[in-house]
Amino acid sequence: MEQAFQYKWEEQESLKPSSSKNESSFLLLFWICFFLVCFMSLFLFGYKKFNSTQQTNTQSLHAVGMEPFLVRILNQNGLALTKVNVQFFVEDIRVQHELLKDQAKYKELLIFFLSNSKTSDFSDEFKKKDLQEKIKNHVNSFLSTGRVQNIEINHQFI
Repeated sequence: MEQAFQYKWEEQESLKPSSSKNESSFLLLFWICFFLVCFMSLFLFGYKKFNSTQQTNTQSLHAVGMEPFLVRILNQNGLALTKVNVQFFVEDIRVQHELLKDQAKYKELLIFFLSNSKTSDFSDEFKKKDLQEKIKNHVNSFLSTGRVQNIEINHQFI
């Protein structure tokens, strides 16, 4: 007595041959793959463009070099004398003038800050990046205008 209720689209689907059902699922799978490939290609293109933008920003920064100075750092055998050359990269030319004007003050600050470092801080790349970040943040805390965007440390053990 109980009769099964079917929607019209169910009836139409049940009347279709099984090959057309497979074609529609294949078509759906094709479109999903197509959109995924398009999305990934746009994402990678945007990522490359973002990286190239960052590189051009770094190249457009003003470099402020300081005179090389000597620092005693901890070595495995005791203390080692190291010649350090620090270069700051800034966006604003006012920051560049401030760093050049107060170069002696920042040089003393860097000598004090680097005197607590070890030879491993200069030899290991990860520790060197961490040291550069600490110095950058420390110098930025003393600047009255602007910020240092990047810092480069070159050293030579004597």
